[in-house]
Amino acid sequence: METLFNRDINEYYNLPWERMFYDLKAIKRNVYQPGTQVLVKSFGKTDQHIWKHFFKIIKILDIPAFFIQVQTNNSELKSLLDSLIEKVIPGEEKINVIFKQQESINTEPHVNNFNIPDTICLMPFVNLELGRPKFRACCQIKKNLADENGNNFSVYDHNFTEVFNSQSLKNLRTAFLNGEKLVECSRCWEPEQYGRASMRTSLKHHADFGVQELTTNYHSPDTKLTALDIKLTTLCNLKCRICDSSKSSAWYQEIKHNFSDKLPKIKSTDWLDNNDSIFWQSLKNNLSDIQYITFSGGEPLLDRKHHKLLEYLLAEGKSDTFIHYNTNGTIFPDNLIEKLLSNFNHVGISFSIDNISDKFNYERFGNKNWDVTYNILKKFSQLDRDKFKLDLYPTFSVFNILDIENIKNLADELDFGIHFGFVEFPNYFSVMNIPLAGRQYIINKLKKSKHDIVAQIANNLDSNIYYNVSKEFWNEINRIDKVRGQCFADTYPIMNKIMRIDSEI
Repeated sequence: METLFNRDINEYYNLPWERMFYDLKAIKRNVYQPGTQVLVKSFGKTDQHIWKHFFKIIKILDIPAFFIQVQTNNSELKSLLDSLIEKVIPGEEKINVIFKQQESINTEPHVNNFNIPDTICLMPFVNLELGRPKFRACCQIKKNLADENGNNFSVYDHNFTEVFNSQSLKNLRTAFLNGEKLVECSRCWEPEQYGRASMRTSLKHHADFGVQELTTNYHSPDTKLTALDIKLTTLCNLKCRICDSSKSSAWYQEIKHNFSDKLPKIKSTDWLDNNDSIFWQSLKNNLSDIQYITFSGGEPLLDRKHHKLLEYLLAEGKSDTFIHYNTNGTIFPDNLIEKLLSNFNHVGISFSIDNISDKFNYERFGNKNWDVTYNILKKFSQLDRDKFKLDLYPTFSVFNILDIENIKNLADELDFGIHFGFVEFPNYFSVMNIPLAGRQYIINKLKKSKHDIVAQIANNLDSNIYYNVSKEFWNEINRIDKVRGQCFADTYPIMNKIMRIDSEI
């Protein structure tokens, strides 16, 4: 019998927090031969937190529980492990637990760093979102990071280190460690409350954030800034229904010409142009720790300002930085890919494709139609998949909830991954604004899908929650339809009937 791993789990209480992950990663195999054994001992006092961490690691590393054997002198440990593995890895086989009489080893932890609430979020511990021109902990939080006087930090005036070590961000980390659900994080708490995916719970799908969740010591005061979410520009070629004029220049122009009373202020991004700016000095000072950079907009592939940032990373030998884009899929940047992105080890591209055909044209209105976008997506699909990680990232709403099957079929055809979110704002486009009387039709349709991921989404609708803002929904639909010469009823005949069902039924 080959034993790949042989340690007492108690030892990890007093080792660096990330050590367990890297020890188990070292024994990961693509194929586990019969007779292979992963031996974990537990002859000291342990708690559920360290075992939950262990199961999260074997889940992300895909180490089958079948090969794991636990030796212990604690007769109650088996029931704890059976319960935890069912919660962390539902459907996985039970761990083989063998009881042995043996004296406990003396490994009382100095500090139990594994005691982490289930509501923890990685972002405040590793990430900064910047641009337009304020800082936030992530793209979903409603509150800007500010100094002790309540003044917002600005990318023009404050460096990364100052913001990352600010009391504002430390308070946020402390709140998460205390298991608090802050109101400014409601864009994650609300969908989770209804069983839907949130940014917090979806992080493991983004680059190596799943690894960072298991290697970041949340209790350490020396946590490092490893990720940047850079909002490049509002420059965009589309006017997506679920977006708005503060994030899209095309939307801005439409509002300007048709609804001037709703015109927002557009923020400059010239801090990216100036080589002597605080942004550039901050990047240089933090470069050794930066592992992940995501670019979004607007449409980031229209923006050339960030090219020199990529050039700088390559010149400094940082080709191992994971570069990620959120894009609408209507642009294939040949030169960017050939001259810059192909020189990075890993590039992630998430395509915000919410529908196909005429419904795509309705939802993501602009100067590109579905046929052109489809051919561009096929061109992306031919990239080197060892380097480029490609996925569809649809956001489900009133518009496309009936069309999830088509989106999943497209992902399969292109061999793209697929992850999803739900529109929460504006709430009149949320699936929770679909009248209850018509919602069962959608649930039944989704449950008949051949794809498990589609059938499971039906559970997100099976709720008595109804926002009841149909008036706001129809006001917005009619307002934009008139300007764009579109017709919701013609494009979505079934959903049109469902949305007109009396909410009192």
